[in-house]
Amino acid sequence: MYIDRNDQVKNTFHAISEINPDALNIAHRLDAERAGDEGALYGLPILLKDTIATKDKMNNTAGSYVLIGATVKQDSFIAAKLRKAGAILLGKTAMSQWNAYRASSNSHGWSSVAGQVVGAYHENQEPAGSSSGSAVAVDLGLAAAAIGVDATGSILYPASSNNVVGLRPTVGLTSRHLTIPFSERFDTVGPLARTVEDAAFVLQAIAGRDVDDAFTSAIPDNVPDYVQACHQWPLKGSRIGVPWNFVNLVARSQPDLQPEIKAFNETIEKLKRAGATVVVTEFAMAQQMKSFRNLVLALDFPFNLQSYLEKLEANPNHVRSLRRLRDWTVFNRKLEDYPNRSVDFWDATLHATETLRYNNTRETDVYDQGLKQIEDIANNGGVKTAMEKHGLKAVIMPTSMTYYCVPFDGSPAITVPMGAYPSDAPVVMNDRKEMVKSGPGVPFGISFVGTRFSEPQLIGLACAYEQLTGVRRKLARKLQPPTKSLSDAKC
Repeated sequence: MYIDRNDQVKNTFHAISEINPDALNIAHRLDAERAGDEGALYGLPILLKDTIATKDKMNNTAGSYVLIGATVKQDSFIAAKLRKAGAILLGKTAMSQWNAYRASSNSHGWSSVAGQVVGAYHENQEPAGSSSGSAVAVDLGLAAAAIGVDATGSILYPASSNNVVGLRPTVGLTSRHLTIPFSERFDTVGPLARTVEDAAFVLQAIAGRDVDDAFTSAIPDNVPDYVQACHQWPLKGSRIGVPWNFVNLVARSQPDLQPEIKAFNETIEKLKRAGATVVVTEFAMAQQMKSFRNLVLALDFPFNLQSYLEKLEANPNHVRSLRRLRDWTVFNRKLEDYPNRSVDFWDATLHATETLRYNNTRETDVYDQGLKQIEDIANNGGVKTAMEKHGLKAVIMPTSMTYYCVPFDGSPAITVPMGAYPSDAPVVMNDRKEMVKSGPGVPFGISFVGTRFSEPQLIGLACAYEQLTGVRRKLARKLQPPTKSLSDAKC
């Protein structure tokens, strides 16, 4: 059924880049082995972002032809955990090529392998990224859930823009082993689903320590019950903070966000009526957050990319570095749509690494200064400080603003549908002037943000908010899937 659904919509939405050719056989085998005491994910189809490697017939490309035919020696930790839980790895989702780190003016959701992912809520809707296909596929009901990867909003933004739930775990709660990387300091793997509880079930399956990812050693000894948390953190009596100095700072620089601010204010009143105590707080280093230029992330990319490429069992195009990737992309211009889509991010990174005499240990004064800035904001001016000062369970903000604050200390966040742009909202095009970034009907979300490993209370609060408002069910798609069999996808 799910494969048929994708066949019916793939030429409209381009959400899935590849279907697992063994999916039906796996489903039949799991049905035959069913004993009645399996876990919640048993037999359910799950999609993986096209950066999460699998040891099977599927590719893992980050949206580029350069990695077609490349193979790994084993499943990624995430894929292995999902298989162990009985999930069917249905396929790979399309994405913003190379985690949106190739061209500064590229459209989110475009890749050479899969083409342009399109959202369903406005004609030619840019789906946000980089886990674009994961969000659109989940919204359309093409799988029970999908997996994305988030460094600076790549789960939260597309989930928000496509009317679904996106959960960005604490960096280190889920392994990144054999996941095509951006930065090991920022990357985190998490679920996108149609409900908070569905996302919690998936997180329960994929969280855990991995000897191949040192960041997971910080996980508490006992992984909490994330599903049970859905029912343990009511809004009534919870202290929730709003960092208004930060929210207003971002809103002043982006006037197109006013419909989101209006909906956010209305949401705050709903939370108060439900018994939550909403506290005005602030981020002491709000301006530094907004203006921070993340050189650390840019310099991590070539190092982490090379580390992944060196782990490949087969590498048909023999690309083992960012320099070689850049040259291959330029040479294969027709395949990779160059120079219509530039490689200016890569050129800037290569220039920086060469100018700084950057080496494989990243030992440069500039890099160290960047790390110190990140640490200073994380410890003294952001989410952690605000929550400790006011005794908060979470801070909330429009999801479109989380990019500026969540990455600094690897904070977790979960976005839940909050509303959509009204019928009289102006249509705002993306930088390439080819897709609609915002406009009538385009959804947006609210994010619950916490301190490291505070997922249980965020999930609980988000679930309570979701049940209070039921926004997802109220929003209408502009582009309806061309089949009645998809009608149950809006759930």
